[in-house]
Amino acid sequence: MKTMRSVICMILGLFAMGIFQPARAGVEIGGKKQLELAAPPVDVAVANSGRWIFVLAEGGKLLIYSGNGDLEGSIGLGGSFDCINVGPTDESILLTNRKENRIEVVTLSFIRKIDTEGSPYLGSCDAPVEITVFSEFECPHCAKLAPVLHEVFEKHHGKVKLVYKNYPLKSHRSAVSAAAAALAADRQGKFWPFHDLLYKDYNRLNNLRIQEIAAEVGLDIEAFRKDVLDPQIMSKIQKDIEDGAKIGVRGVPAVYINGRFQADRSLKGLSDSVEKELDKAKKTSRQEGE
Repeated sequence: MKTMRSVICMILGLFAMGIFQPARAGVEIGGKKQLELAAPPVDVAVANSGRWIFVLAEGGKLLIYSGNGDLEGSIGLGGSFDCINVGPTDESILLTNRKENRIEVVTLSFIRKIDTEGSPYLGSCDAPVEITVFSEFECPHCAKLAPVLHEVFEKHHGKVKLVYKNYPLKSHRSAVSAAAAALAADRQGKFWPFHDLLYKDYNRLNNLRIQEIAAEVGLDIEAFRKDVLDPQIMSKIQKDIEDGAKIGVRGVPAVYINGRFQADRSLKGLSDSVEKELDKAKKTSRQEGE
């Protein structure tokens, strides 16, 4: 006990002498951005990822801003609420009405703007439904999904555009090489046959196998080898990765149907979502014709 008291007295003495001083962190304002609101704010919440800022405004209106403060959209909630909290995911929020002792769990369906210009695709450019997949050629889940997506495309032939975006993972040694090779094959109109063979051998891809696939699909090998090294192809892959990061892609495969993230990647789940989008397109067409 005496030893403990001696230690405490010694530490207090050192603080008094100025030997031990608490560290002080300097804080400065690094920047400001004002969110312009159409109605007085009631409460604010920030998504766990920091990607979204949710502002609950008077009149039961939800304003959604990106993490850097840009207005992305607004939704009428159809009720009066006085508190907002984020849910377990970026797509869910909790709305509270204290007077009525009520909490509503709302799941949001974000529509992402995806730049698909210049990306390989199947189908018509003006198809009412666009399925965009961020994928890579050494991923077993991506390889399993590829034939399912093709079956959905064939089932709704003429109504679906299937777009491929590269999102190679750093953990896979040949993923970037395979992506570059597929884009080089696309310059000779052979992306999809090349795509299919890459996925067939996803678990044994290397430079030799990629060269063999190029010969199997009938490519001009000299042109292929030149195109694989073209900086524009690497730039395209990098842009796909950046496009994916912008909309929140965290892993592959990531599927979006008309900009909406598709969690259910089963044949039924994909087909049901496509049917819903087709029904929406029909209703819109009828309304425009009235």
